[in-house]
Order: sequence, then C-alpha cells, then structure tokens
Amino acid sequence: MEIQQNIDNSLNVPSQDEIALEDFYPGAGRGELLARMKGAIGTGVPFMVLSGGDGSGKTMMCRMLERECSSAATVVHFPRTVESFEDVVRIVARTLGINPSGEEEGKTVDAAITHIISHLAHQPTGLLVIFDEAEDIYLATLERIRKMSDRLTTAGAKMQIIFSGRKTFLENCEQLSICDFRHTEDLNFELLQLTEQETADYLRRFSERMVNQEK
Repeated sequence: MEIQQNIDNSLNVPSQDEIALEDFYPGAGRGELLARMKGAIGTGVPFMVLSGGDGSGKTMMCRMLERECSSAATVVHFPRTVESFEDVVRIVARTLGINPSGEEEGKTVDAAITHIISHLAHQPTGLLVIFDEAEDIYLATLERIRKMSDRLTTAGAKMQIIFSGRKTFLENCEQLSICDFRHTEDLNFELLQLTEQETADYLRRFSERMVNQEK
C-alpha cells in the first residue's frame, strides 16, 4: 500500500474502509490527544469537537475512540456525513437493539426518541455518538441533534457526542449559538498538520510495520 506525502505535510491516506488501527501514529501529540478525549468521555463531557485539515488523521482518531470506548459505552459511529436527522435516530435505535413493532413502524421520530430514552434509562452505560465529516451536516440536522441530546439529558439518559470535521464546522457551530439549547460543557480538540520531521517519522514507522508483516 503506497502512501504519498503532500506538499502541505498531510498524507494521502487509505480510504476509510481500508484504515487499519495498527497504523495509528501516537507521535506529534496524537497519543496525548487520544488520551485527553478518552478522559473527557470518561468524565461525561456531553459535546466534543475534533477539528483538523484534510489528511490530519481525524478519521483514524474517530476509529480509535470507537474501539477504545466500546467497553464503557454503546458507540454509534457515522463515518460519513449523515443524510438526515431521521437517519441518525433510526441508526441509533437499531444499534441499541430497538426494533419497533409493525404498528409502530410508521410512527414519528419523536416516538423513536422516546424508545431510546427508555432503553438508555435501564442501561448502566451511556451512548457515545461520533459524527465524522461533520462539516457537511446540514445546520437543521445539527440543530435537531443538539435538541435530541438536550431531551435525553433532561430525561436522565446519558448521551455524548463527538463531531469531527474540518474547521468550517466551527463556523457552523457559531451559527447555532443563537438557538435555545440547554447549557452544556463543550470541548474543542485540534489535530495539527504534521511537520516534515513528524511526517518522516510516521512514514518510517509505517514502512517498518509493512516490512515486518511481509516477513
């Protein structure tokens, strides 16, 4: 598998379906950032934003969090931009094992959220939802996701959300600040582009792993 270095020190990494977690690069503060985000999840921070440029490693970080937090929470990972709020609710419900009966199938999204709240109220672990490519989520969908989180929290259900995307997502968040949301703690994390030395170190580690696999 060939990896090319771009002139801006980002990497042409494999597609999301090809990402191998053993390729995670702990250097350049990546390991520390992963630990900080896991700590924030452990302390119950409801909203987290992971921002960075193309090729900075956001998708890899999301995959690492999905794996390392799966024992402490039910993790729902949207690796690509969600099409609609209805898709979010449907996939979360399905992941939780909530299967509506035939007569409930056509009921509203509101009813599905009620089922999710009821389910989480009886679970010792909470719900962690990770949205990758978050900068492309429609503002109306973002607003409904936030309101869903407020509703779950008010009802005593534990839901945490990570939005991962380019820095333009932060501008979208500012547009949502005028909405009437429940006051919550938000944390922002940023992945910086690798320096030339860090890129060389990453490529060396990757090459060594590939050589070892071929032996």
